[in-house]
Amino acid sequence: MVKHNYNGAFKRFVQTGRVVRISDGPYRGKLSSIVDVINQTTVLVDGPETGVPRSALRLNQLHLTKLKINFPFNARTKVVRKAWKDGQVEEKWSKSLWAQKVANVEKRKTLTDFDRFKLSKLRRTRNKIRSAVFYRLKKEFLNRKFGEKKKKPFMSAKKIAAAKAKKPTKKDTDVAKKQEKKAAKRAVIAKKRATAKAEKIEKIKKGRAKRKAQKKAAEAPPAKK
Repeated sequence: MVKHNYNGAFKRFVQTGRVVRISDGPYRGKLSSIVDVINQTTVLVDGPETGVPRSALRLNQLHLTKLKINFPFNARTKVVRKAWKDGQVEEKWSKSLWAQKVANVEKRKTLTDFDRFKLSKLRRTRNKIRSAVFYRLKKEFLNRKFGEKKKKPFMSAKKIAAAKAKKPTKKDTDVAKKQEKKAAKRAVIAKKRATAKAEKIEKIKKGRAKRKAQKKAAEAPPAKK
């Protein structure tokens, strides 16, 4: 018998011993193994450890997993159970990403509104941290590859020196005069406000002193005749 070494893209085949996950019917979500291939669209499955009885199922009701156990085709349920335990299918399946995703989906179905709100907040925080790390790594990579870019100054040293040595134009003097006028106006307004505030405080003090004197005079005993 000639052995063929197949190294193609497909790694999961419909074959005896292939562990499958049922996607439709009364046993949906449970694992079983292919015992025999009946025809191009139907296979015989058996899952003695998962509660799936030996029965014929269509291929469009099954999802092939990467797990496979060894037993002869059309083996009895006793043989399938022994191969299932020896292959540690339950432990391997629980550690797979597929099983973890299924568990997460089932867990999200039981979440309350508050739990979903907390999950959305945590997801936003995670995305912010991930974006910050991504952009930092991207910047470091570009700096290593192309060198760090130096920021160009707004004006060169020559232009700055020329601007300082340049005589003020009529426009500059007009702007300076306007600014001086505004500053003088602000000073006048501030002085008026300060004097008005001082007058108000002085008026309040005089009123308090007057009321205090009237109260003292009212409480004083009458003079003897």
